[in-house]
Amino acid sequence: MIYLSKENTDLPTIKYTVFIVGMNLSITAKLVYALLFDRATDKKTAETNSRMYVTFTIKELSECISKSEMTVKNSLKILEEKGLIKRKSKGVGKPTHIFILYPADERTK
Repeated sequence: MIYLSKENTDLPTIKYTVFIVGMNLSITAKLVYALLFDRATDKKTAETNSRMYVTFTIKELSECISKSEMTVKNSLKILEEKGLIKRKSKGVGKPTHIFILYPADERTK
C-alpha cells in the first residue's frame, strides 16, 4: 500500500454526484448511479434527441461492483422509480439505452 500524497493523486476515479449522497437509496443503488453517470460523462455515450444515454449490461454492472445480477436489477428498478434513470429497450438481444436524469435544482447550486 502507498500513502496518498501530492505526487500520486492521479488514481483512476469515477464521478459521484453530491446530491445522491443525501438521497434515501441503498449504497448499491448509489454506486450503480455513479457508474452510469461516470460512463455518461466519460465520452462513452451516444445521443438521441440531444439526450445522452449509456449502454451497460446487467452482467457488466454486476462485475464492476461485485454484486449479483439480481441486486443490480433491483438497484436499476429503484433508480428508475426515483426518476434518476430511464431505460429504453431496443429489442431482444440489443443493449438497453439508459438515460441519466437528475433533479432540476441541482444545476443551480
